[in-house]
Amino acid sequence: MKVTVLVGGVGGARFLLGVQQLLGLGQFRNEQGPDADRHELTAVVNVGDDAWIHGLRVCPDLDTCMYTLGGGVDPDRGWGHRDETWHAREELARYGVQPDWFQLGDRDLATHLVRTQMLNAGYPLSQITTALCDRWQPDARLLPATDDRCETHVVITDPDDGG
Repeated sequence: MKVTVLVGGVGGARFLLGVQQLLGLGQFRNEQGPDADRHELTAVVNVGDDAWIHGLRVCPDLDTCMYTLGGGVDPDRGWGHRDETWHAREELARYGVQPDWFQLGDRDLATHLVRTQMLNAGYPLSQITTALCDRWQPDARLLPATDDRCETHVVITDPDDGG
């Protein structure tokens, strides 16, 4: 059976885990026996929240799906890496770099650095996502909803100006 799902965010990633359980894929592969090899799961993932943060291309929904299905997501937050540290974010805040509210973890930086480097080399987001998934092995094909540039604009306001 081939299943394609449109997803986004933490809820979408958790939904994909449920689909994997039904199909016997990913961490549930042993529960279904040899029939699981006949199933394929594709997730078309939201890119509407993608943004450039600190010079890096961040794709939160793609990453959350990848980390969740690959077994590396923080189980308490539902996003980001398990056992994450925040040293880079803390140091950026000490420099006064905005946005200081964005929680970009140290381990997560590697994903964004690789993605940004590949984008700068001319690779489309779909190929980059496939390359990143080689590390996480999500047992699903993750596809960005589009390879076209889709921007979320981060607005930085100065609270002293009433913004």
